[in-house]
Amino acid sequence: MASFGEETKTSPDAEHVERKCGLDMSYVKSINGILKAKQIGWSLLAFTLACIEGSGISIVFFIIATLCGWTTTFVIWFMFSSHTYKKVTRINWFLADLVVSLAACVLYVCIGIPVIISPFCPLCIAAAVFGFIAAFSYGIGFWQAYRTYRSQTYVEV
Repeated sequence: MASFGEETKTSPDAEHVERKCGLDMSYVKSINGILKAKQIGWSLLAFTLACIEGSGISIVFFIIATLCGWTTTFVIWFMFSSHTYKKVTRINWFLADLVVSLAACVLYVCIGIPVIISPFCPLCIAAAVFGFIAAFSYGIGFWQAYRTYRSQTYVEV
């Protein structure tokens, strides 16, 4: 019996992955896993700063956009890191990652511009800057997801 925090062994015929706390550590430590974690962090930071300010219609839309981006990115990260995407087959998770990354990148840039040019407020500017950093991270994530999606579709055909 493995103690908490140690690598668990799988059966010989099953796929061998290093698991800690139920997560596939090879995905968590991969470029895509680290990139998703950074997207979650930047989005959460932008969301928190926007919630502290919370005044104005543009900041309210920014709060909604960052919350949606953070939530969907966390769900996708969890699905890949726990290998649940193999059990939930009705959704193409690679395509979902591609669409979420593109939508979040575009949405963060479009909604970040009104926030940064709104009446001077240091927290609004900081939230928008972190939103732009998250948008850049989502842009890189879009490229990675596109490459993964294309390689995944060629393998299946």
